[in-house]
Amino acid sequence: NDAWDRNQGFVPMNDAELDALVASLGQFLDPDFAFFASVDGELAGFVLGIPDLNQVLQKAAPRPGVPEPLTLLRLSVARGRSLDVVAEAEVVTAFPEVKTDYAVTARGLYVAELVDAFSALSVSNAELFDLAVQTLEAIGEKPTADLPLRYFDLHLLNLSGFLPELYICVECGEELEPERHRFAVGAGGTLCPDCGPPDVIVRPLSLPALKVLRLLHRTEAVPQLPELNIPTEIQREVHRVLTATLQYWMDRQVRSQAFLDAVKLS
Repeated sequence: NDAWDRNQGFVPMNDAELDALVASLGQFLDPDFAFFASVDGELAGFVLGIPDLNQVLQKAAPRPGVPEPLTLLRLSVARGRSLDVVAEAEVVTAFPEVKTDYAVTARGLYVAELVDAFSALSVSNAELFDLAVQTLEAIGEKPTADLPLRYFDLHLLNLSGFLPELYICVECGEELEPERHRFAVGAGGTLCPDCGPPDVIVRPLSLPALKVLRLLHRTEAVPQLPELNIPTEIQREVHRVLTATLQYWMDRQVRSQAFLDAVKLS
């Protein structure tokens, strides 16, 4: 701290930050190559010999210092007065199956964008974390399956407090009758044919699509999703309903969705 005290912008490190820095170097430092010099019994300087790790790091994957999206890390962080220091970092999984090609990676980036959009800064959410990890694992196991993504969409809304109503009319509160239901994002979910709130966009909602949405809602975890042969048009309808709801609460488009659509067209 004394040596750097006159450097503009320098913030002195406290004991915890110094301990974290020493701990981070400990795995590379060989004590036989550490030399200290003293004058009149007081420390005057030191020399540390650190192995050249560049030859190893250049071949490492993920490469240190290079942003690696869609990677689960375990970090050890030392709390400082003004700055937190990452003392250790360990890759738990890099989800390699999600990075096999652009189409699969696009699905992973879709999950990452929505988690970021619906997460509060510096507030932990273990359920949302588990949902994201399970969805990425499901994408790796079944790269072309859409049901895990739709499950993610619906339960992301649920965990964020924006789950749309799927069982009764949001206006009159009556239970929905088969084939007598519509959907309005701005109203909060499903509507009966007799109710129509002003100034909201109401869209048709088929019975098969409503059944799929309810199934997704009742399923407790991504690995428990059943194997279903859902007609393409019903998949698209469910996707449209959930995308409209997500974008309503985000107040913007889902940017990665355009990438997903472009990949599908190519």
